Amino acid sequence: MTVYFDVLGTLLSPDERTLRPGAGALLERLVKLGHEVVIWSTGGQSYAQAFARRHELSPWVTEYRSKHDPTNRPEFCVDDHSGHLIGELGNYLIPTYHGSPEDKALEAVLEAISRAAGGNG
Repeated sequence: MTVYFDVLGTLLSPDERTLRPGAGALLERLVKLGHEVVIWSTGGQSYAQAFARRHELSPWVTEYRSKHDPTNRPEFCVDDHSGHLIGELGNYLIPTYHGSPEDKALEAVLEAISRAAGGNG
């Protein structure tokens, strides 16, 4: 399954200082389970790619996309804004991340993706 992750508020705090706890481990696990990970942003493809590089997430990212690209066809979306949840098989509205090191919101994402994939990871 192709899983799209938003940047600001989803994987990164809105002040762009803190990566959400568990982000790298989740992306790595998804890839090991056979999923493709796409990072997308309203800031565009270059912004998404720079974010992944800066936070050492690139090894698990298949592609970088702009949310403004009309050819986006995510199977599953993870975002902190409901208007961007356009996954064909499922979506996960995650609370906006504000930088807390105790944040555990990503823990439920893998289960939601697994359910959308029919229990196959």
